[in-house]
Amino acid sequence: MVVNPLQRGTVMNLNPSLRIALWMMSVVACLSIGACSGDDAGQPAISEVDCASDVDCLRGFRCVEGACVESDMNQVVADTGQDATPGTTGRDTSPPESDIGRPCEDGEECVSGYCIEEASGDGRICTDFCDPGDGDSCPEGFTCASVANSAQDRIFLCFPESEFLCEACQSDNDCGGLDDQCLEMPGGRFCGRSCAEQNCPMGYGCVETTGQPQCMPVAGTCAACLDDDNDGYGRGEGCLGADCDEGNPEVHEGAEEVCNERDDNCNDLVDETFDLAQDEEHCGACGDACDLDHATATCAEGACQIAACDEGWGDCNGAPEDGCEVDLNAPDSCGACAALGGVPGEPCGTCGGGRWACTPEGAVRCDGDPGEGALNACGGCDALAEALDAPCGACGSGRWACNGMNAVRCEGDLGEDARNVCGGCDALEGEPEEPCGTCGRGLYVCSTPNTLTCAGDPGDAVLNACGGCSTLPQALMTPCGACDSGRWACDGAEAVVCEGDQGDAARNACGGCGDLPQEVNSPCGTCGSGGWACDGANRVTCEGDLGEDAYNVCGGCAELDGAPEAPCGTCGAGRFVCSTPNTLTCAGDPGGAGVNACGGCAALGGSPGSPCGACGSGQWACDGMEAVVCEGDQGDAARNACGGCAALSGAPDDPCGTCGLGRLTCDGANALRCGGDPGEDALNACGGCGTLGAQPNTPCGTCNSGTVACTGPNATTCAGDQGDNARNACGGCATLSNPPGTSCGRCGLDEYACATNNSTTCDGDTAINSCGGCNDLPQLGSACGVCGGGEYVCSGSSAVQCSDPNPPTESCNLLDDDCDGRIDEVSGGQSFQGCTRAVFRLYNPDLSRHFYTTSEGEADSLAQNGWNIESRSAFHVYANNAAGLSAMYRCFRGGYGHLYTTDPNCEGWGSFYREGTFGYIASSAVSGANVLYRAYFSNSRDHFYTTSLNEYQDALRQGYQGRTSPGWVFPR
Repeated sequence: MVVNPLQRGTVMNLNPSLRIALWMMSVVACLSIGACSGDDAGQPAISEVDCASDVDCLRGFRCVEGACVESDMNQVVADTGQDATPGTTGRDTSPPESDIGRPCEDGEECVSGYCIEEASGDGRICTDFCDPGDGDSCPEGFTCASVANSAQDRIFLCFPESEFLCEACQSDNDCGGLDDQCLEMPGGRFCGRSCAEQNCPMGYGCVETTGQPQCMPVAGTCAACLDDDNDGYGRGEGCLGADCDEGNPEVHEGAEEVCNERDDNCNDLVDETFDLAQDEEHCGACGDACDLDHATATCAEGACQIAACDEGWGDCNGAPEDGCEVDLNAPDSCGACAALGGVPGEPCGTCGGGRWACTPEGAVRCDGDPGEGALNACGGCDALAEALDAPCGACGSGRWACNGMNAVRCEGDLGEDARNVCGGCDALEGEPEEPCGTCGRGLYVCSTPNTLTCAGDPGDAVLNACGGCSTLPQALMTPCGACDSGRWACDGAEAVVCEGDQGDAARNACGGCGDLPQEVNSPCGTCGSGGWACDGANRVTCEGDLGEDAYNVCGGCAELDGAPEAPCGTCGAGRFVCSTPNTLTCAGDPGGAGVNACGGCAALGGSPGSPCGACGSGQWACDGMEAVVCEGDQGDAARNACGGCAALSGAPDDPCGTCGLGRLTCDGANALRCGGDPGEDALNACGGCGTLGAQPNTPCGTCNSGTVACTGPNATTCAGDQGDNARNACGGCATLSNPPGTSCGRCGLDEYACATNNSTTCDGDTAINSCGGCNDLPQLGSACGVCGGGEYVCSGSSAVQCSDPNPPTESCNLLDDDCDGRIDEVSGGQSFQGCTRAVFRLYNPDLSRHFYTTSEGEADSLAQNGWNIESRSAFHVYANNAAGLSAMYRCFRGGYGHLYTTDPNCEGWGSFYREGTFGYIASSAVSGANVLYRAYFSNSRDHFYTTSLNEYQDALRQGYQGRTSPGWVFPR
């Protein structure tokens, strides 16, 4: 430590300050008035300064019989005319070797001629001159200090370092360094020491004062003992011990601890010698002694308990606070408490239907217990509000069920979902907006909550001639079918059928519809050698007429049994001869030798009895003796419609394929194929063949809230129709940009209302204030200004101004100087803005302590040394004092952290001392200010401050103790 060297080394065994003063006086006398030489040359001059040794005299003087006299060295200086510069002899100008710190008895033993007293006062040592601008001109443990006189000479010597903190003083000159101050403290005036550029020693803190900041004792005083209550305990080394309450002589270090919720012995513990959990005189709290009626009491876990009941008394309710409350000799006790299951005369049994009664054995029994018959359906004793399983809720969709043993609740209530789309409870025959009536030309609408009405039903006027709804493809009774042989007739209500159609039977042999002049295949021409054949559908022609070639060889037209000269007779042994133009006679017939199966001789064309003809429909039979004939041949009638013999799966022109839109046609003689089948293109969107009422996946229902969906191949329904739930709040289908009932208007005080089914309008445009704005303003025309000389007028829609021609300027004084409803908004902003400074809140997890500062630099510095900045604006304090404010001090004690209080004495907390003024806070409630909550945690000695009630209460839950709030702080 470095202090003013004037008090660090001395030349006499006197008070340091006095010795320096005397030494300087000798310098002044020598240099100012020439008292350093004698009147007669050769006679030493005597100094006016008393001395004990040479070190007390100026250079060139010696101490002779208690006075400084000029030495021979001084004579030499005078004779040579050299300046008497300290450290020179006039004979040898080379600098001598330094012997600073070597023990000495007087100056002659030292190179510099100066032998000074050690700082401890235990001996004397040599010193030497030094250069104050050279920090290395004195060895370690010494400092370069100056001695000034009334002239302009200064002498710089090396002096041992020493410490004069807390020494008694009268002025700053008594305290060492030029920046060290003599400070007023409790118990007197004592030396401080500048801490502007150096740290304070252990037990001292740096405190702001006028001028340089000074090191001051953390105890707050340098006095031997500062004791306000005269109990011998206080602050200072002369005290018997510490005192944490100078207002109470019963409280001090070493005092007997009394149970009073106070720290009597100043060890930071309260009532530590008392176990409130077990002390019968202080059970749970000081002074709460256990005294129970008719009982011996004890204390357990902070509560009075019954150790034993007095004879004849019992604790029958188990509540210790009323002691042993039952007189066991009373008639209703049955003579014993512990054995009773109940109190005689009181209800018992199921639902309290019985009564406790004493038994001869000293016990109780429940007489008249009704048993389970007294319980309700839920097993409880109270009457149920409703019968179980009875309908409840919307449309009786729920059922009453037990809700515990004595209550019921409606379970399964579907609410509005239980109602039909018309709002009723009955099942409807359809859905609103569904088609209804004749041909579905009407629409269902709700007529009551439980009924629908078919609106717009056109009746029978829209029915077709068959009574159906579809358009008929043909007019009834008009011709149809083959050759118009049939007539169109109803085939149900939606289709027609051709009745009476004779098909091919209605056609002539040529396939036409007219009558033929001749029968097809009937003979024509010469001898009927030709046959009538179709010449188109309604005409015939004679085909195959042989003319003359048609005559037989005998000249007739009949078919001859043979030919002239042709064999005849039995086996052709004879020969035919013409007997007439149409007959032959067998000449030379030999008789029946060699006949065939028919009795003839010719080879037969088939075996009689075997199949023949078209598709084997006939049998060969003898056609005479020489020929066979195919009997039963059905001709084309035996063939199928395609001309083949196989059975067909249908008939040509029958419907086939998807939805019957193709037609069967011959595929060869014995097969059919379906021609013109459209395939799946013929199916509707649901996969059927019928006509759908609506196209699937298209919107339907109320406000198109539903979607058309298939319910089968030929039917659809409107799925998901929300009915009236699809409508907006105004009953329309459009989305409302502003639903009715929502806020509107310039200040949101009005509501939107329905203008049409699909639009809303704002009903009004109400303003809050009289200037047309939306914030609360002072009443227009009301007085304002400091003396009420002006009145409030609008300055826009959301502000007023005072018409006071000379409104005062706002200042930091907790007053609304300019009458604008804000306090101290000196920067033109909100209240307190510009008057306060932010408080940083830091926390050290290793120490479990909080620290508060208004210095950002201090906060950032601590943040680099284990402290966390929890908030850079925990609250605000005023930077300067004003009426209604109190100074808040920052107090400190090593190992105990910091305390922030409005008590200048740091609330008498042990050896806490005041570091300085933290800021200024309101001493009473101020509009807009926040109460500053305070709590203390003794384990870590943490003083906690917050404006948050939640934080404060959370701290209390974590073991902090609430402390009285120091005042009110500010939001900015």
